[in-house]
Amino acid sequence: MLMNKSLVIIYIAPTILRYKVIKSVRHLSNTNQPVWNEYSYQNMTDIDLLMSDLLQNIPRYTQFELHLDSSYLQIKSLDLPDEKLKLHEVILYVEASIYKLFQLSVKNVCFDYVDCLEKPKQIMVAICDHQYVNDWLDIFAKYNVAVTFIGSDVGSGKVNFLPWRVQQQKKQRLQLTIIVVSFIGIFCCLFCYWWIQAQNKLDYYSSQVSQQQNLQQKLIQKLSNYLPNPSLSQVQIQQSLELISDQLPDAIWLQSFTYALHTITLTGHSFSYVEITNFNEQLSQHISINRSQVNSVATNANQLLFEMDIKLNEQ
Repeated sequence: MLMNKSLVIIYIAPTILRYKVIKSVRHLSNTNQPVWNEYSYQNMTDIDLLMSDLLQNIPRYTQFELHLDSSYLQIKSLDLPDEKLKLHEVILYVEASIYKLFQLSVKNVCFDYVDCLEKPKQIMVAICDHQYVNDWLDIFAKYNVAVTFIGSDVGSGKVNFLPWRVQQQKKQRLQLTIIVVSFIGIFCCLFCYWWIQAQNKLDYYSSQVSQQQNLQQKLIQKLSNYLPNPSLSQVQIQQSLELISDQLPDAIWLQSFTYALHTITLTGHSFSYVEITNFNEQLSQHISINRSQVNSVATNANQLLFEMDIKLNEQ
């Protein structure tokens, strides 16, 4: 629900001020115009007393407008650069030109400007004492009331010494920052999405490559042991070599392996006759061997030379 706010308009001269209270801004008509009241003062203490009395007779959420006499202002024209400037650039340009125009530091004045209708590339810059504006703002802050205007008519417009332009500039900067941050956030989200998708594809293809490599190794291993349509002799040779490799003791090393159909002849060396005998007995007990015997054992220096015949079972 919109509130029907009241308005107090004050025109301030150096020793006297005039004010009127508009009880209802919405229902104000030409036939019901408020009367002007005059108040003489010497300093801000008198102004404080006026505000205290005035606020007792007006609604809680009344707004104030302060219209300053021209004696409180200094006004000069300022030529703008040929380049088209944005709002914040014009403000910065005016700030940089304050001392050149008025020989005062920008820290000591409140300023505003209006366009000059006669010259499009020129503005009218007005300044007011910063401390004087702050004294009024302190009084409004003391009584917790809102002031919407502190300024005056200048040429074709009004200057307002409240920091509304700075606030507008901050608002634009905030909007720009939000847009940039939102754009960066969207880009980061897209980048993360693309990265996750790429990482998932990489993991998938890496898994496929790993499976293919494992399959390739298995196939290579099978292929190394694979004999297409092996003959009986090939089967017996392969099985015999695997059997002898498993049963061969560490103290025996073979010199030769000779295969004839169902028969294998081994020659080798050992340091122990017992090892030769045990090796022969182990082979004899295997189901694929029909008979195993040591044909000869000869001594050669510190070694024993032996020869064995192994009879394989027919398959």
